Amino acid sequence: MAEQISLEGVQGFFAQPNKAIRKRALAIILNHEMIEAEEALQQYLGNETDPELQMIGRKVLERLADYQKMSDSMPAEHVVPLLKSPVPETRVRALRRLLRKRTPTLATLLQQYCPMETVPEAALLLVSILNNNPHPGNLPLLLGFLESPSARLRLEAFKGLQILINASLLPLFFKGLVDPSQEIKVMTLQMLRQFPRKALLDALDQMLQTDNPEISRLAAKIFSHLQGADLLPIVQKHLQHPDQTTALFLQTFYSHLGGQAAAVHAAPPAPGV
Repeated sequence: MAEQISLEGVQGFFAQPNKAIRKRALAIILNHEMIEAEEALQQYLGNETDPELQMIGRKVLERLADYQKMSDSMPAEHVVPLLKSPVPETRVRALRRLLRKRTPTLATLLQQYCPMETVPEAALLLVSILNNNPHPGNLPLLLGFLESPSARLRLEAFKGLQILINASLLPLFFKGLVDPSQEIKVMTLQMLRQFPRKALLDALDQMLQTDNPEISRLAAKIFSHLQGADLLPIVQKHLQHPDQTTALFLQTFYSHLGGQAAAVHAAPPAPGV
């Protein structure tokens, strides 16, 4: 099996005074297609004074960008055979190709083919991908990672739970606000009052960032059921939403709420939701 070097290991190599070790770190990033090391590499290049390593590091950054472009253009389903491989290095490479993908079907694909991942590097990549693609079905995997001996993996899993609440579970509650049943609307309002205001606003913001028009349109409709000038920054941020229906909902609401806010000089939100 090929040598597995973690991101922390590469960062440790960057901190070494020995030039050969730092050069080895660059080779590891390149040979293993470590897209997740891009930020660490950029920070390293900001401190590296050796001209040769600077040149090599810039070339590695360019190659990482090329890897990312190829990954972006590749359907996620193409890596399924690699995800099913018994070789950890193969699975790690497959997950790196999915690291920054956001598609409606990616979470369910990973739930199906990566339910029992135990290799630390693969598990960290898997959690990162799940957190970029919130889905209720991610919950069993995240709960499993909470039991990991790796503190970093447990931390990322806890972050994933928060993302899941904001981006996947709260939208399910929001559906109750547009339900035709008045009883369900009232019950939903009562439940939402149990959440901090910031959590609700963060959830709406994340819903508007999704590529799924059904979710973004639901978020846009929800604004009319809420009160407070603190909604304005979020609505304004997404006025030019790529989905035209979502954008129209937001522009109409922004015009209405903007007039109200001006009339009351941006009064604080009413109690509750």
